[in-house]
Amino acid sequence: MTAAGAIETLQSAAKKYYVTNSAWPTNITTLKATGYLPTSFSEIAPWGGVYSVVVNSADPQKFDISLSLPSSAAAKLTTASLDKPKNLQQYGSQD
Repeated sequence: MTAAGAIETLQSAAKKYYVTNSAWPTNITTLKATGYLPTSFSEIAPWGGVYSVVVNSADPQKFDISLSLPSSAAAKLTTASLDKPKNLQQYGSQD
């Protein structure tokens, strides 16, 4: 699965969890344990970063999906962005 596909999957699972539980999930493990994500879903991105889902600290009515990048991947992304600017979509807090 691509990183973009994984983020879309996480977003959909978190929204479904909210509808049922009236609260955002606190982590990916919760989404797997409650059946909103398949147990085979990998928290590791294709290049080694780790996805996370957390309640937004400034507004508990929102949730955040983040992706940490290993320094080697971040350096390549920065270099690629400088060499050939591309339209990168940023995912942030969801309403």
